[in-house]
Amino acid sequence: MTIKEFSKLCDCNTQTLRYYDSIDLLKPARVDSFTGYRYYDEDQALDYIKIKNLQNAMFSIEEIKDLLKLSDDAIVKAFDKKIDEQKAKLETIIQIQQSYRNEYMKMKDMIEKTKSKLNECIGKYDAAKEYGISDDYYRSIVEDMNERFDNAMEEMGDAECGGKDKVEIKDGPAADPTKDPANKTVLEMHGWDFTAEVLEKLPALDGDYILYFELDDEKWTYNDFCFVVLKIVQDKNKDNAYNFNCIRNKSEDGKNHFSLLKK
Repeated sequence: MTIKEFSKLCDCNTQTLRYYDSIDLLKPARVDSFTGYRYYDEDQALDYIKIKNLQNAMFSIEEIKDLLKLSDDAIVKAFDKKIDEQKAKLETIIQIQQSYRNEYMKMKDMIEKTKSKLNECIGKYDAAKEYGISDDYYRSIVEDMNERFDNAMEEMGDAECGGKDKVEIKDGPAADPTKDPANKTVLEMHGWDFTAEVLEKLPALDGDYILYFELDDEKWTYNDFCFVVLKIVQDKNKDNAYNFNCIRNKSEDGKNHFSLLKK
């Protein structure tokens, strides 16, 4: 029978049969050497049924070629094996789904708690006196901070600014970066009273820097400290390409200390 007649028998299109022929999956019984017409035997429809169902069961072309050489019992066993494989994959996916839900909810809870912690100290100190900024500017920083937490699910402790720049908050206790010989001290200040004194002394920053603070008992309670400092520094260096790390630790001597380190 012609390819058109065979396609009707199999309820498929001729393009599929031509494709099967091109990949040596289902060859016609004969091909007219003069016209190039393909002719099929009726019993080849059984092979087509095997091929179609094996493909639907996600067997590869090479697997199907091998299976077509085997008995029907062997093909049924191959289906059983495929079912077991898919069951195992499904179980794995279900486990991953549950893990995803647990991790997502845990991260969401951590972000909410961190956001609440950062907002606890807002209004408890004079931002104008502490940072040398206006109340409106401080409010805009707070709004930006909350918007970041509302709009981004990201690793705790990081504040991603995107594009050419990145700022990172590492809230103590943390390793003292001044002890790392790979970091060069650019500026250090000791015994200052207000962070505005430090911010006034900061040079323009272009590159990779660490802002390291050791804070007295009062400033240590400012949970939004690093976020506010980095936002101010970021705004002052908006035309530069930078990577800022802000690390704070609690002061051991009750005085405020600051080091600007270049990585």
